[in-house]
Amino acid sequence: MEEARRVGAAFGEIEKMHPFLSGNTPVRYAGILQDDASLYVNIPDFYQDATLRLKQSGPHLRAILGAMKLCEHAKIPWNVVPSTEWDSLKEYSLLLLPELFILSEPMADKLRAYVRQGGTLICAGHSGLYQSKTQKRGDFSIRDLLGVRYLRTNQDYRSNGWSAYLAGDKSIGGLFACSTTPPVSDVFLEVQPDTASCFLRFQLPCDAHHWVNWWSPPPCGESSLPAGVHNSYGKGSCYYFSFDLFTMSADEAYACVHDLFAYVLKQTEAPAVSNVLEAPHMVRTAFSQRENGNLLLHQISQLPKHFSGQCLPLSGGLLRIRKPHAQAKTPKAGLVYPACAPLPVAEEDGFWNIELPDFTLQQLVEITF
Repeated sequence: MEEARRVGAAFGEIEKMHPFLSGNTPVRYAGILQDDASLYVNIPDFYQDATLRLKQSGPHLRAILGAMKLCEHAKIPWNVVPSTEWDSLKEYSLLLLPELFILSEPMADKLRAYVRQGGTLICAGHSGLYQSKTQKRGDFSIRDLLGVRYLRTNQDYRSNGWSAYLAGDKSIGGLFACSTTPPVSDVFLEVQPDTASCFLRFQLPCDAHHWVNWWSPPPCGESSLPAGVHNSYGKGSCYYFSFDLFTMSADEAYACVHDLFAYVLKQTEAPAVSNVLEAPHMVRTAFSQRENGNLLLHQISQLPKHFSGQCLPLSGGLLRIRKPHAQAKTPKAGLVYPACAPLPVAEEDGFWNIELPDFTLQQLVEITF
C-alpha cells in the first residue's frame, strides 16, 4: 500500500506539471550533428552476434553523448540534429561535430555555407577523415573550413593511457590559468595549419613505451604540434581540436574539456538564454518554448541520483536572457512549479538577469515576453 501511495503521489505531481511541458519545442542555440553513416566507423571490435552489434555504442554515438554533456554542463540550449534536418542549420548559432567520420561533399558544402554566413563550428578528432566505413581519406573533407592539413594519427604513446598533455595560454581559464598541463586520451592527430591560428599545443610524454611509477609519464616539454586552432571562414569561425574532445567529455575523467568549451563559448555570441550555476553538475537544465511564445526553464536536481535518494535544497542560480534589441520590453518571470510566485527581473549589460529560487527536486520557471 505504501508503494502504491508513493506512485500515486508522483503521478499527481506529474499531472500538475503536464500543462507546462506539453506541446513545447526546444530552444535552438547549439546543434549537435549526427549522421547514420558514421555510426559503425572506427568500432574496435566486430561482434558476429547481431544483437550484440545493436547494443554496441560506437565512437560517433559516444562522442555525441560527450557533446551533450558539454552543453549540459555549460547550461546552454542544445539539440541533436540528424543529417535529415541539416537544411535547418541556419537556425543554430553553434554547431558541434562529434566524430562525424564521414562528411560527403554535399554535407561539407552545407557546413561551409553555414560558417560563411556567420555560424560557429566546433570540430574535434577524426571528423571528415573517412570516405566510407573502412576507407580513410588522405585529408579532411573540410580542410578549408578547419584551416589545417592532416598529417597522421599519433598512436606512439597509446600504451601510456595519456598520449599527450595540453599547454595553453592562461587566458583560456580554468586549469590553464595556473599553468597546468592536463592530459588527453590515448591518441591524437598531428595536423599542420594552413590558414588557422594555434591557441593550444601538445606536450609529449617523456617516454613512449613505459609507465613511470605505475602511471603515465609526465610531460617532457612543449612541442610544435597544434592541439587547438581557430580558423576564420567568411563571416564565421571554426574551432578544431586535434584530439577526442567530445569522447573525453563522455568519459567524465578529463576536467579540462569544460574549460576549453567555455573558452570557445566566450569567443562567440552569447546564447539567447543560459543558466549560471555554482555546481552545474548537480542540476539538469532544459530550455523550451511554449506554444504561446513564452520561455520555460525546467531544472531537476541530481542530488538524489548521487546520494542515495537524499534531497537537499539547491540553488537555482541565475537565468540570463540576452535582450533582442535595446528597446525590448522587460519580460515578466515567475515560478509556476512546485508553487507560483513572481520573480524580479534585473537588466545589466544587454541581458535580463533573473535570480532563481532554491529548489529540492525540480522546478519550472516561465518567462512571458
